[in-house]
Amino acid sequence: MRRIFIVVFAATLFAASAITQKAQANGIVATWPVGHQPFGIAIDPSDGRVFVANSGTTVNPTVSVVNPAAGTVASLATSGTSDLVAVDSAARRLYSSNANSTLDVFDLANGARIATVAVGAGLGVAVDPATRRVYVAGGTGPFAVVDGVTNSVVATRSVPSGQVWFAVALDPGMHRVYVSNIDQTKPTLEVLDDRDLSLVSELPMPKVIRWGVAVDASRHSIYLAATDPAGSSNSSFYVLDPSSFAITQTTALTGFPFGIAQSPLTHRIYVTDAAANRVYELDDTTFAITSTTPLPWGPSLAAMHPDGRLYVAGYQGTGADVLAALAVASAPVVDSVTLSPDPPRVHDTLHAFAQGHDSQGYTMNQSAFRFEWSRNGGPFFPGMQDFSLDSAGARRGDTITVRVTLTDGGQVSAPKSASVVVADSAPIVTSVVLSDPSPTTNEILTATAAATDADNDPLTFAFTWKVNNVVRRTVSGPSRTDTFDLGVAGNGDRGDTVTVDVSASDGTLQSFGFAGAFTTVANSAPTVGVTLSSTTPTSGDVVTATASGQDPDHDSLAYTFTWTVNGAVRRTTVGANATDSFDLAVAGNGDRGDTVGVAVTVSDGSLESGPASANATVVNTPPLASVALTPAAPTTNTVVSATATASDADGDQLRYSFTWRVNGAVRRTSSGSNPMDSLDLGLAGNGSRGDAIVVELVVSDGTADSDVALATTTVADSAPTVTVSLNTTTPTTKSRLVATAVGSDADSDPVTFTYAWQINKKVKQTTTTTATTNAFDLAGRVNDGDVVTVTVTATDGTLTTTSATISTTVRNH
Repeated sequence: MRRIFIVVFAATLFAASAITQKAQANGIVATWPVGHQPFGIAIDPSDGRVFVANSGTTVNPTVSVVNPAAGTVASLATSGTSDLVAVDSAARRLYSSNANSTLDVFDLANGARIATVAVGAGLGVAVDPATRRVYVAGGTGPFAVVDGVTNSVVATRSVPSGQVWFAVALDPGMHRVYVSNIDQTKPTLEVLDDRDLSLVSELPMPKVIRWGVAVDASRHSIYLAATDPAGSSNSSFYVLDPSSFAITQTTALTGFPFGIAQSPLTHRIYVTDAAANRVYELDDTTFAITSTTPLPWGPSLAAMHPDGRLYVAGYQGTGADVLAALAVASAPVVDSVTLSPDPPRVHDTLHAFAQGHDSQGYTMNQSAFRFEWSRNGGPFFPGMQDFSLDSAGARRGDTITVRVTLTDGGQVSAPKSASVVVADSAPIVTSVVLSDPSPTTNEILTATAAATDADNDPLTFAFTWKVNNVVRRTVSGPSRTDTFDLGVAGNGDRGDTVTVDVSASDGTLQSFGFAGAFTTVANSAPTVGVTLSSTTPTSGDVVTATASGQDPDHDSLAYTFTWTVNGAVRRTTVGANATDSFDLAVAGNGDRGDTVGVAVTVSDGSLESGPASANATVVNTPPLASVALTPAAPTTNTVVSATATASDADGDQLRYSFTWRVNGAVRRTSSGSNPMDSLDLGLAGNGSRGDAIVVELVVSDGTADSDVALATTTVADSAPTVTVSLNTTTPTTKSRLVATAVGSDADSDPVTFTYAWQINKKVKQTTTTTATTNAFDLAGRVNDGDVVTVTVTATDGTLTTTSATISTTVRNH
């Protein structure tokens, strides 16, 4: 910075010294020694520390750290001579733009230098806390953007030839970056888009702007401090419209206007004059010069501090190398605020007492203060010095804050606050009520507590249950009710005394003492339930009722069963037996469609239960059925008969449905009142040898069907049949007899014939063949009068027919 600043400033300073008298330090109220030629200045609003770039320190360069409140000065070592600095208070970062074209990144929490980024630039620097992007100008070097999270360069823009970029100011709301170009012949204000560094506009300026670039955050107006290259007597302060970029206001200045600082609270703008060793004060509405403050040295840049003072870097001249705090035209200051009582309690009235002074240091009276009150960080609302906690519904743990401002009739101070926390009040348990003043064994007893708390705090209740003064249960929670199960062993039987004690806590304080209630366990009536062995019995069934009696006091029980049919009592029994039966076969005890009911009560000798009941409806009885086939082993061409046997408990007329299947395929169905049906195996497809014949029988009473009854058989083998005839019935001794067999087989099996020839009953020839004829030569075998017989049998390989026989007598003619 030193090399650049001296070149552009020396001539102007020389010219100004001829017309400017030595200034007096009338406005300086405090100074702190810093490094050589302090230039850039930045303030951390969170703790009030001021960071000063020592631009003339080339050996062991530093940034000075001034703590005005503590009166201490420290330093941070930089990697190069620091020219400008910027603070990101939210991210706790300090950025130093250095003459060696680097950007140092410091941790504001511990002062550690956590990164040095090569940016190719080292002049103006500004940071956008919302995006954490840091914008760095470097004269003729590139304009760089650094990501404050990764500490890396994420974008650059080249500077046009002949231009020199100095100061940087941001308007995040309009995504603008303003950069001064100090080209002495063609000075401009460069307007860039902060997202991609694209050029929004290049504004020719009538005079050179070096470091005097600032933005009004609320109005987005652009403030510029410019020097005429022809001479410092013709300097200016400009106001530019943010939309049109037109110069809307020009305030004439003399000297070398340098830095701009704003005080929105007092509506003032301050411009440092490095040539005339002074600070201009301008009104931010009219932009007229309202005052000047002389300095003993040439200032560089300045910044407004939260303490209401203007901090200026003493750059050069006698007594320079300091940071000075200037008392400027400022608003009054609230020095302290106290609240009493502290801590308050519910229903208290708080009193606020404030002290403060005006810009001249005079103490202000209480009528000049304005008081605003808030509960638990909520919106502030106007009030007086006294504040009733009841008016805000305050309760224990609430934070009550008063915010105080002070006015001198023209300006209003920055606010100052004080807070107190409402102290706790112990809760009170006012009553405990039991759900039943005379509970019985196994009852669940409920205790309900009533309590008050002045703070309306959520309460925790502690319940302690005792049986005959012995603790049986303790429980704590937010519920105002608790239950105690007398059915748990030891929790109370008939005649026992049950007590509950209740206390309450608001989380901080316990109620004083406790409230309690007690009761004595009374005799418990027994209870009973009943179930039936069937809810859909049929005529003739025996229905059994089973009662389940319970007595919490374990008394002996007697059961009363009352049976009804369609509401009319049919039977009543009393005794210790928990079961009873009802025979529907007994006349009048229930037929199909009747409702049979049983009601049961149980008594422990003192108390009787309420009745338990169960009902059943007598339902239709499906018929029973069976079926038989005859013959049992049919053969092909046989007629198979099915004979049904069926019964119906309700005496209903029955209908018989027969389904005949052959090898699973349905061949015939019939339905009617006839309990018999038949299947003719002689019909094609109705069954041959080996086929499975099944008849299925379903019998219906018109409402329900019987189960399917089955009868099965397999078609047996049919024996073949045979007949025989002779070629002559009057053979001679020399004849040749031929027997012709005619055979058939119902199963179409191949047939084999056996021919047995006899003469006078003596077998003379036997032949087995598939041929239907067989010859027997009588010559030489017979005499006149002999009887020749042929017997033929046929076989299908399994069965053999009854033989067929034919005889003839030999005659000689």
